[in-house]
Amino acid sequence: MLTYKIDGEIYLSLPRPEIDSTALFKLINDSRNELMPWLPWVLKIKSIADERETLKRNAQSLDTVSSLNLVIWYKMKLLDQYLLKIGIRIIKKLKLAIG
Repeated sequence: MLTYKIDGEIYLSLPRPEIDSTALFKLINDSRNELMPWLPWVLKIKSIADERETLKRNAQSLDTVSSLNLVIWYKMKLLDQYLLKIGIRIIKKLKLAIG
């Protein structure tokens, strides 16, 4: 599994469709109203199966270098709606690391 360590508690990784789709669907579904203005694809994810197929499709796009979709892990758990503030910290660190 491809991972990128941000610090001792936070890392990014490629999602694993068969393993992560249930947890990711729950996060999407629980935060649907907050996500929709920024991520219009949320409307297309209506089930765990939809999320699994999306993850598989995204993994295939790595071959064409058209996108890179990663999940955020915090203390060995997928980022949840209560930890979205951590996302801001990650973005700031990535901007510093990338330049």
